[in-house]
Amino acid sequence: YKNAGPNNELYLMGGSAEDESGTVVTNGQAVAFSIWATEIPQDIQIAAKSAKGNPILKIYTVSSDNEVNSAQTNINSASDVYYSFNKMLPQGGKLTWTRVKGADGNYYYKTGTIILQNASLSENDILSLTNLKWTFDTNSGMGQFELSVDDASGAVVSDSVSKKSVSPVLLSANYNTRSVAFSAAKVAQLDMSVIDGSLSVQRDKVYPGYKAEFSLDTYTSVEKIKITDSLGNEVEADASYTDSKSDSDEIIRHWNVSFIVKVPGEHKYYVSGTDKDGYTTDFGSVTVTYNVVEKPAVKQLLDNIIELFKRIINFFSKLFSGFYTSLGG
Repeated sequence: YKNAGPNNELYLMGGSAEDESGTVVTNGQAVAFSIWATEIPQDIQIAAKSAKGNPILKIYTVSSDNEVNSAQTNINSASDVYYSFNKMLPQGGKLTWTRVKGADGNYYYKTGTIILQNASLSENDILSLTNLKWTFDTNSGMGQFELSVDDASGAVVSDSVSKKSVSPVLLSANYNTRSVAFSAAKVAQLDMSVIDGSLSVQRDKVYPGYKAEFSLDTYTSVEKIKITDSLGNEVEADASYTDSKSDSDEIIRHWNVSFIVKVPGEHKYYVSGTDKDGYTTDFGSVTVTYNVVEKPAVKQLLDNIIELFKRIINFFSKLFSGFYTSLGG
């Protein structure tokens, strides 16, 4: 894989079509690959998230007797969540490994074909695949990720990368062959990064029902700030920006963001940028933590008294204004 640009992600669109009986079935984009390893991994996991909408991650495996098995799960989080193949797949559909001889003369273990698909029926649901990682029972285990698909001319093309178990493989959409699977993938090529060191939190201790406020800088490709909580739920926020030139004459977008916090406790929020079409990425995102504490009883009492005086002043202001108007003033 090549890394060209900031987004080491593969985007797969959902989609639908009618089969021969006229039934609407999923026709979402997919990518197929196999895995080679010097030893059979203990576990293999794929990191997935929602780039837009409500995509569905569907995993297909082909067993040694060519039986196709599958499992799927809804992807609701805008942050990476790792999904274990062995935990998702049914007992009879788990990954099978075959001992094969490599081109270098050494023997390896190889899976059958693995297919990852966005099974959503809607093209507005975009699935983002980011990392693929595996773990071994011993320190000597090595894994190799290989993609083999037919290109536009019908020839089988492939590319691969080797990684030790401690490092995840980055799935990049800029594959260096004419692979149909990757050329069809819709990829955001814009820089959604929050500029390093630009995050400024006004105060990290907030009362329930009050605004949490912060500011940050991005590039002009960011059209909206997206905030998600630790459960992957998007948080409604107010955000405004101004553009200005940096010392290097680059246009920087300065954002002021606020949202209401409600539940007491310590809460983490993930902040990322999106483009005009709503595409987002975790690359260059930041995390803000707020400690939401109950307002002290004395302060609450003082706030109530201040609010009461405001209402009294407002009442008499309106009263005297009306009296003055009635006198022809």
